[in-house]
Amino acid sequence: MKSPQIISAFIIAMGLALFGFFVRSGIVRFKTLNRVVDVRGLDERIVDSTEASWSVTFVVQANQLGDVYKRSSETEKTIRDYLIDLGFKDEEIVSGVLSTTDLMMNNYSQTKPLFKYSGRMNLTVSSKNVDLVEKAQKSSSVLVAKEIQLEGNYIRYYYSDLNSIKPQMLQAANKSAREAAKSFAKDAGARIGDIEKASQGLFTIDSAMSSEGAESARKKKVRVVTSVSFYLE
Repeated sequence: MKSPQIISAFIIAMGLALFGFFVRSGIVRFKTLNRVVDVRGLDERIVDSTEASWSVTFVVQANQLGDVYKRSSETEKTIRDYLIDLGFKDEEIVSGVLSTTDLMMNNYSQTKPLFKYSGRMNLTVSSKNVDLVEKAQKSSSVLVAKEIQLEGNYIRYYYSDLNSIKPQMLQAANKSAREAAKSFAKDAGARIGDIEKASQGLFTIDSAMSSEGAESARKKKVRVVTSVSFYLE
């Protein structure tokens, strides 16, 4: 007969073996049920700007500060009238603050300035009529013909209708992510299952042309990247 010690040792050994089997089976099952693939989906759209702003700075000069203020006021009215005649509303035109400079102060040049003071003021017109803003800039030579000295004559473009294309872009990006997951699963000899988790990511709006700055380009590239995790079956 086998001694009680031998029988006890045999029972313990069998228990440990079975425990190890279930542990190993549990780990494999856990990994199998939680196999996931992380993919990214991308969608890009080229859109036209929905708003534009034209910013222009004018300069006036005089020997008396009072004359600087008077000339700047007259010049501001001339530019504002020019914009309103083109079709802009008065509330679309914003005038900046007049800044003055004493040209004689700290003048180390041997050439004496023609005037003692100069003044600068910025005007900005903003509108959803992008074509009209471009027209204002292109025909601004009429202001130069009136002896108005212009500086910083440039347009900024904006796209503000993102909400109208968000749903379609997200749908397209998620479809792109699913196709990428299917390709991965096929190579791995599996197939994709349900979504484990997903994050929308950020929308970015940039120039459609890499050579242009984001604000200086009328054509914009809207881009969204989504991150999706799929279960593999």
